[in-house]
Formats: sequence, structure tokens, C-alpha cells
Amino acid sequence: CGSGTTAAVAEKLRRKWIASDLGKFAIHTTRKRLIGVQRELKTADKAFRAFEVLNLGRYERQAYLSVSPRLSDVQREAALMQKERDYRELILRAYKPKRWMAMRSFTASVARDWWWSGRSICPWEGCSSRK
Repeated sequence: CGSGTTAAVAEKLRRKWIASDLGKFAIHTTRKRLIGVQRELKTADKAFRAFEVLNLGRYERQAYLSVSPRLSDVQREAALMQKERDYRELILRAYKPKRWMAMRSFTASVARDWWWSGRSICPWEGCSSRK
């Protein structure tokens, strides 16, 4: 979810959205931003929806992406790519969208709504799956 821009804009447009991230800071920033959207809507006497933050367990990137230091570079890369696939499968299993593989950065869709799952293996928050 990075800084929550996509979720905040979707909320303002009354669209359904799901945001996910492994970083505590990104989750906190997104939550704070969405609360701000709710306050704006309330001030303007517009309806707003509740949202919830779900914790799937230990979600720090370091814990999720740890691989054995004894692995060779090739083995480490393979292990990290497997963790990337496992991360996407976890999110896709949790929300059950229909898979769609025609575009690299869009990994699934739900009805007519797009679902995008960014990379978990990134040096910074919010980077996309483009490579």
C-alpha cells in the first residue's frame, strides 16, 4: 500500500479497495491517510465507510524475506523469488480474486475491478512489480 494514495483515492471515489503491505510504516501511513479521508467526508456531510486493518501475523519485511546466509547467490535468488510467489499466493488466497496473467503488473481481477499486487522484495516501500 506504500503511502496509501491508491486506497485514499479509491475511497474518495467510493470504490472498493484492498491494500496490503509488509511494512509497519506503510501500514500506519495508509491508515492515517484513510482516517483523514473519513474526516474530510464527514466534514462535508458525505457518507463514509469503515475500514479495518488486518494483521496476518509477523509482517516485518526482514522476518518475511529472511533466507539462509549459507546459500549461494543463485540459491538465495531462487529462495527470494519463491518467497515472492508465496507472498502473492497468500494475498490472492486471502481475497480470492480471479487470476489474470495478460499484464505483468496486474496479477488478478475481481469482477470488473482490477487487483494489483506489488512486489514484496524491494529496496524501498511502494515499488511496483515492474522489472
